[in-house]
Parts: sequence; structure tokens; C-alpha cells
Amino acid sequence: MKRFRLLALLGICCLALAGCGGRDDSTGFESSSSDSSTPASADYLMFPNPHASLGVGDYNVVLTDTTFPSNPTHYVLTVNYTDGTTETYSGNWTAISQPITQAIEVHHAGGVTLNLNSGGATATLAITQSGTTLRSMSGVNPSMEIPRFEIDQPSYATAYYTEIDPTNAKDTLAKWKVANGFGSGPCQPAGGVEYEVRFRDVHDLGYGRHMCAHRDNATGNIAVWVENFQVNAVASQHYEKLNLEAVINDDRRWHIGTNAIEFSPSPSSGTTKFPKFYTFNPDGTRRLVVDLDGRGGKALPVPCISCHGGRALPLTAAGLFPQIRTSPRADTLSRMQPINVDTLDFSDTSPYTRAQQELTFKAIN
Repeated sequence: MKRFRLLALLGICCLALAGCGGRDDSTGFESSSSDSSTPASADYLMFPNPHASLGVGDYNVVLTDTTFPSNPTHYVLTVNYTDGTTETYSGNWTAISQPITQAIEVHHAGGVTLNLNSGGATATLAITQSGTTLRSMSGVNPSMEIPRFEIDQPSYATAYYTEIDPTNAKDTLAKWKVANGFGSGPCQPAGGVEYEVRFRDVHDLGYGRHMCAHRDNATGNIAVWVENFQVNAVASQHYEKLNLEAVINDDRRWHIGTNAIEFSPSPSSGTTKFPKFYTFNPDGTRRLVVDLDGRGGKALPVPCISCHGGRALPLTAAGLFPQIRTSPRADTLSRMQPINVDTLDFSDTSPYTRAQQELTFKAIN
């Protein structure tokens, strides 16, 4: 029973879903004069456990021509560091398949962009450290970007979804609902126990929230999806009570996205259960990166574990989502928190008043 109560806290996904509910094309939210209109702190959704792609140290950029248009063939190498500095190197190939090594030094941990004007030659551009090739690219005028953090890239979310949904059986909201036992209605599970609430989350991002939770009696799996509503028709009022009106009236003009979380077994082992996070566009297609706070896009599951805790380690050298100790590879060790109804805003309209919904929140908690 204790374990079930702990798992039932999954219902607080509405808090995590605050971390997953923005739009991919957002350029940031404007602030309002209301205290409830801004994120809780300046650190909201900062990257957890950031690891720079390149540490401070010495690296080599190796240039090799594989065609030889002229003798000599001139090249120009431009190195742009994510700390804002730029370096340019130039030289000549005087023979085909001639490797040229240029030493560079990273003074501030981060990333780098390498651009090679190869003078018409087909060339290979590689960055190495201590004899190990970190990244390479071939072609005429090859270039490569190594981001400051791997965890803010679409490839990070792709690797995550590959682990939690290896067959893409849940790459749309409709397919996710079917896979998790929800029926065809707005909040009608095919079987089991369900909970539905509508409210505005004042403490977090002020979204209007329509939340549906489902527990499968046969398996004990729990699944929750939340539709986020944000009215942006009024300048600087993105976090205001209009969002509550939008969700209560189910005004689809202001539905900005749906988020989902499930507590289910690991796809790889079929046994260990852990939370898995998804986020979907208003049309139900799955998204990779979202910018909620105007401080840059975050790739899944980083926005969700910003609220749920857990760890966002960089991808492995093979491009796989990292494994933490002996946990399944996609388990971020996220935690669940109870819903504090005192931080929510409720409607005066039945059946979405606080008094009418408190028993449902209690059941979820």
C-alpha cells in the first residue's frame, strides 16, 4: 500500500508538465506586472547537471584532402568557440591524402564550430584529443558543430524516445493514449480508475490545465496527460487568469500543447518501472525540444526533470541515452511531488470549483 501511495504521486505530473508545455517555436514569454505572471525564480528550467561537450584542454584539428584540384591547394580553417572567440588558420596541401594537424586550445569548457574552406578539394575534417577522434566530417568545405551542451540538442530527445518507445508506438498523442488504456473520450479510460481536474497553476507558469490520470488495475501502471492552455492575445498577460477561463471553457484556440507521463516497466527489461516523459504539439505530434521560459530550448526529458528531479547526463560516445548505475538506460531517477492545492487557482463554475475537485486531488495524492 505504501508503494502504491508513492506511485500515485505520479499525478503531480501537472507540475512536471509545466516543464514540458511550451511551444517549440516560442521566442520566450513576456513578463507581466502580476506576481503570478512570471516563473518562480530566475533559475527556472536551468539545465540540470550540465556537462560541457569539450573540457578545457588541448585538441587537434586534422585536415586531410582526398582530392587534389591544384598544387598547392589552399585551405582556410575557422574555429568558433562557444565563449565567443574565433581563430582562423590557413595553409596549403601539396600532395593528395596529406594530413595537416592544427593544434587548438579550449580555454573555457563548452563547444566549438569548425568550418573548412577546402579550396575545392574533397576533404576530411576531424577533431581529436590524445589520439582519439571525437568527431569527423567529409566533403567539399566540410563543417561541424559541437554544441556547448549535448543535452540541449534534438539528438538528446531522440535518444531518449528511442529508449522509452523503441518502436515508435507512442509517437502521437492518440497512439500514446491507446497504449496507456485511455478510451476515445476526453478522459475515458477503457478500464481501471481515472481522475480528471481543471485548474490554473499559479505557482508554476500560470497555465490553464486539463489533467486526466489513469491507473490500470491489472498492471498497476499509471498514465497522466495534461493539456496546457495559455492565452497570448493580450500583451504581457501570458500567465493571467484568462488561462483558467480558457481551460474551463475548453477554448482550443489557446491549447498550446499536451504533455504526458507514464509509470510503466522498462521496454528493455520489461520489469523495472520508472517515470517516462512525453510532450506533444497541439496537433498531437510528438516534439523534441521546447522553450518554456525564454532562456532557450530544452530537449526532452530535461524540461520535465527540471521539476521532477533526476539527472540529465550527456549521451554516450555511441550516441545512446546514458545509464545511471544499474538503472534502466532511460531512467533519470526522477521523483514525484504531491499537488499543493493552495498553489492552484480554481473556477467558480461547477464542476470545477475547488470544493468539487479537492477529493479528486486527494485521491491523486
